[in-house]
This record gives sequence, C-alpha cells and structure tokens, in this order.
Amino acid sequence: MYYLFKRLYYSPGKPQVSGEKPIALSLVDSRDVICSINLKDFNPKDIVITWSCGAGHYQENLETIKDKITENSQQTYDAKSVCRIPGHRFNDPGFKVRVTWRHKSMEEPEWREASAAVLPWRPQMSDISVPRLLHGEEAKLQCKISGYFPVTLTVNWLRREAGKPDLFLVSPSDKYKFPAEDVTRQEDQTFTCTASLIVKVSGKIEHGAEFICQVEHPSLERPLEKRTGELDVVGIPVVDLFLDDRQSGRCLTAHVRCFYPQDIDVKWSYIAAGGKSEEHAKNDIDNRVTNNRDGTFRLTSSCKTTKLNLLAPKTYKVSVTHESLESPIEKMILRHDDDFFSVDEKGEIPLPKSSSRQKKEHLSKSADTGENTGKGFFPAVGFSKERVNT
Repeated sequence: MYYLFKRLYYSPGKPQVSGEKPIALSLVDSRDVICSINLKDFNPKDIVITWSCGAGHYQENLETIKDKITENSQQTYDAKSVCRIPGHRFNDPGFKVRVTWRHKSMEEPEWREASAAVLPWRPQMSDISVPRLLHGEEAKLQCKISGYFPVTLTVNWLRREAGKPDLFLVSPSDKYKFPAEDVTRQEDQTFTCTASLIVKVSGKIEHGAEFICQVEHPSLERPLEKRTGELDVVGIPVVDLFLDDRQSGRCLTAHVRCFYPQDIDVKWSYIAAGGKSEEHAKNDIDNRVTNNRDGTFRLTSSCKTTKLNLLAPKTYKVSVTHESLESPIEKMILRHDDDFFSVDEKGEIPLPKSSSRQKKEHLSKSADTGENTGKGFFPAVGFSKERVNT
C-alpha cells in the first residue's frame, strides 16, 4: 500500500543531463560520428527526445538509432538517446548537432548542442625534424600530425628571416617544394599525416632564419604551430690544388671554396729528411679569405716551395679543418725533380699551373655564377615574401 501511495503521489521530476559532456561523441569504422545523451531522474516516464543538425539553422531532423528508457533505484526514470552523423559533416566549422527533449515537468523544451569546436579528436603535432643543413643542397623539414578527425586539415609553412620578427608565407617555387601529404587512418579511426617542406638551402638566406609549421582544423579555434628555432647552415669546402709560378718563386696553392661559416683552418706540412712531418713556417704561408655573393666564403692559401736541392722536401700535405667536416680534408702532393703531382685514388696527377690571370678568372666564376665550382654551390634564389599578420 505504501509503495502504491508513493508512486501515485510522486511529484514530477525534471530530466537531468548526465556525464561530463552533455553530448558524448565517438567514432565508428564507417567514419560516422555517434552522438549520445543520457538523461536521468525524471518522472513520469514519457519523454520526447529529438535530434537535428545543420549549419546556422537546425533545419534537418536526424533519425535516432537507439532510444532506451529504464527505471532506476529511485523509482524515477533514465533515458539514453543515440544518433549517427556522417563524419564529413563536421568539416564545416559552422556545422552543429542539437538534441532537444520535452517532458511534462518542463514548461519549455531544453536542448544541448555540439559543434566541430568540441570534437575531442584534435590534431597533435610533433616537433619539426630538421636534418643537417648543407649550403646548396636540399633539406626536408618534417612534422608529424596525428589524432585528428575529420580528415580535413590545412597546413601552412611560414618563414622568419634572421634577426627579424615578421613572418612570411612560404609558397611553392624552385626553392621551396611541398611533397604530397601521406594521410593514413589509424585503428581508433583518427588520421595521421606528415607535413613536409623541401628547402634548397642557402647559407645567406637560411642561416639564423626560422620555419614555422601551422595547422588549421575544424576542431581548433586557432591554429597550432611548431617552430624549428634558428637554423644553422654549413657549407662543405671544396679544395682544388694548383702550382703557382711567381717571379718571387714557386708556390703550392689551395683554392678552398663554397664553405660556410667563415671560420676555417688550413695547414701546410711536409716530410723532412728522416721521414718526420713538420709544419711549414708561417712566413711561408699566405691566406686570403673573401666572400661570395651567395653568402659562402672562399680562401686562397699559398705555400712557398724551396728550390730544388738534395734537402728539398719530396712530399707535401695540405689539411683543411672546418665545422662542416667530420674529419679534415687532406691532400698529398709529391715532387719529382721540378714537377709536382697531386695524389688520389687514381694515382699521381700533375698539378695544373695557375697564372695570376687564370686564378682571377677561376675565383671570379666561383663568386659570381656558381658554375663549374663543384657540388654544393648555387646562385642566390628568391622566395615568396607574402607577409603574415601575427
């Protein structure tokens, strides 16, 4: 009798929203989004729950795939309602889904809504991987982006010049290339891709500069970004040997070119009588460093040779040390009578003779055009300078 009395005179209970988020979202294999809501502690049992969606106006009603009402231990009722929405609908940042319920305890219907901005599958960015940057060669910068849904994703690369605050949008050109992004779907139905930027590296342009990878997604209110930090560029030196005939005497000359940064060390040594290696006296060495138009440097190092006699060295060595090198560049020179030969894996090769005019032409070509100067030397290349407001 008491139980019947309680049920007959139980006051109406207003539905309460259960859970951390009013509308719970989950993904299924079909790339659809499952939306669900839990309402609890309402009385009487009858309740009407409807779903709608759209961009701007909720003009489209959705069919529910599950409606379940159960009685709880408090002799009130709980309800769960579920609907399915194609995932691509959330590509539109203005798209929203709304659930509305009507109950005898309420004068007006109540509702909750969800949009792309509340999607839990927001992109996560790794740090940008930066390889060793060599002047004149291509380098690929990469950033892994994972855990996002829907698949729509916009990636932009920005560039900040050395010592300056402004950012410029990087556009495709001979200098900058954008490989196609390889997008894969993961077991949890989210997506992963790797954003890449290929740069033809110039010490003059890239050293001290910074690249920024920016990501836009419907779930984000503002773009995410990762930065490379200030870049370090090195240019690997190329060494050519010549025999320089001068009025003051013969010199062995090393033309060292295309190196960056400027700090470099060149040493000359010889095998003295008795087989001991000794460095040449500093007053026998003349080093001159100049800069190229592309920002790299070149050095002419000349070493005086002694007149031919029984005590004159028969073997010379020039060593070049630079931060771009894992180990010094070493070149051997042999003297047979009054002739000099460079030694490499092919054997002994006569040293080319360089007159003052020939040397100037060689250095001028290295500095001005970058042609015929070996791997790693390119003329300066322009880039897009579309400014980005920050």
